[in-house]
Amino acid sequence: MTYTRPLQWVTMTTAVLACVWFSPSLLDPFNIPKLAILVVGAAVLLGLLGGYSKSWFKRSEWLVWGGVGLFVLGLTAAAVASNQNVYRTLWGAWGRNDGWLAYASLALIMLAVAVAFRGADARRGLFVLMGVGVVEVVYGLLQTTGNDPVQWNNGYNPILGTVGNPDFASALLGICAVAFFWAALEQSLGLVLRLVSVVLGALAVMLTVLSHSVQGTLAYGAGFAMLIAGWLSMPERRASIRRLLVPYLVVVGLAALVAIIGMTDRGPFRHFMYKQNLVNRTYYWRAGWKMFTSHPIFGVGIDSFGDYYRIFRLPEQVAVTGAVTVSNAAHSIVFQMIATGGLAYFGTYVLLQAVVVWRAVVALRSGEQRLLV
Repeated sequence: MTYTRPLQWVTMTTAVLACVWFSPSLLDPFNIPKLAILVVGAAVLLGLLGGYSKSWFKRSEWLVWGGVGLFVLGLTAAAVASNQNVYRTLWGAWGRNDGWLAYASLALIMLAVAVAFRGADARRGLFVLMGVGVVEVVYGLLQTTGNDPVQWNNGYNPILGTVGNPDFASALLGICAVAFFWAALEQSLGLVLRLVSVVLGALAVMLTVLSHSVQGTLAYGAGFAMLIAGWLSMPERRASIRRLLVPYLVVVGLAALVAIIGMTDRGPFRHFMYKQNLVNRTYYWRAGWKMFTSHPIFGVGIDSFGDYYRIFRLPEQVAVTGAVTVSNAAHSIVFQMIATGGLAYFGTYVLLQAVVVWRAVVALRSGEQRLLV
């Protein structure tokens, strides 16, 4: 057994449990158990990573270590400088739990993935995601048919999945659908598994539509587009097929533009893409931007968006939705980060994403496992 094998197992176990585990007996049955799993899993991974310090000297990995380190440093600087409530800073707002512990744990999990999963090992991650997808599809079918074993006090769409929110459930189903369709295109897999993957992928897409949430549509739409692009560009394809890549990318770009226009209640697909809650979210984003311009370096405090929302919200939002309509989150990772952590937080996050893009480009240029990447 290689040294990376324990890292792989702990990472995959943490990811699966964080996705599917919930406890109906708790006052917050979703966020609290998931945060606990993340923190425990990250603590174990930190101990395992400590014995893998030799990877610091590998050019292919020191950027990842440095990127994660800078992100945690920026997160910590924003947390300390904000001088907010320590509990809120560590654990996050009630019902969100997006505090220091959550993001530091996710950063460590990312580092473990970068260190432990190489080449064919990455397939295990997709198989794990497919396993999560099976759980989400089965539970989603139970929920949408009125057979949920848990009697939730839910005033929203019945499809909550194991994440407690139709938007989150839709997004997770959309991501899992992409994994299923990857398996369907992967010729090295058996015919039966590929056919089953098609059925599960179709069910996942169906549930995202029934959730009436645009997040899942965007997730599987972008994922499918990248899958097909990867398939067309594979070196073993005939030249005539590879030449289709450029016109395909043009069509995808136009489709993305039409979808974005539809989200603004314009164009032929506005009835599918436009949602009233998207309009409400633009108010949250604009309030988040005002928080950032007022506190550009360290933000207003980690996960403290709700404490400052009434101060920075726009007057027109009050006129449209009423004074009692508030939010404790910006509903956008970009605006949430710049509002609550400023440049110290968001800037290091951008650097971390740049490292991810760089690693993806290197993998794509190698020509191996292009569809997997």
